[in-house]
Amino acid sequence: MVYDLDFQGNIDNRLRIQEEYTNDFSTPLPPLINDIIQSLIEETERDFEQSQFMTTETQRQFLYKLVKLFGSSCVLEIGTFTGVATITMASALLSHSITANEDKKANKVVLLEVDSKAIDVARKYIQKLKDLEDRVEFILGPAIESLIRITKERPDEQHDFIFIVLFYGQVHRQAGYADMKPINFKRDIPGMAKQIHQFNEHVLKDQRIQVVMLPLFDGASIITTN
Repeated sequence: MVYDLDFQGNIDNRLRIQEEYTNDFSTPLPPLINDIIQSLIEETERDFEQSQFMTTETQRQFLYKLVKLFGSSCVLEIGTFTGVATITMASALLSHSITANEDKKANKVVLLEVDSKAIDVARKYIQKLKDLEDRVEFILGPAIESLIRITKERPDEQHDFIFIVLFYGQVHRQAGYADMKPINFKRDIPGMAKQIHQFNEHVLKDQRIQVVMLPLFDGASIITTN
């Protein structure tokens, strides 16, 4: 099948309108968590040009539910940015461990981020939530190098939930290509779509895994091993 990757799918702001509806009919995050996240969003939008790297509200609610449904204990996040999704997943881990009457310090989120300014902001807001502070590990540096180091230093550590925002600029940045040219997102959407499409094709052909793709705003794929 041939796909029109130049199709401008967000006509008349359709995706934002759909997300507003899904937000209105989805259970919100716990009030304290939501308040911290809203403050973090405001600071990110004020101080970072690429605030679009943050997950949307529906995506955060979806992540929260997935971490709880899977009963995850060790989450790996590749490309934390300022920590909006990190706080979401860490709070889901905390909720799960309390419900299961487990040691709340046993579960953790390992976050990888290449931008020192962004990781400092993430750390500041996570420290506002004392129950989450001890369950988040911050690793600064290019993701490729960090992953190699983690594998060598902790060969027995298993991550049962891995989250990466497959947004071309974010992936390129986290891989360590700090000298990349600024992306004009409106102009480069077709090119980025082709990159994502190639990744989707690669995932579908990999016989070791199964995938289901959901039309959640820009798209979300749930990938599991066989």
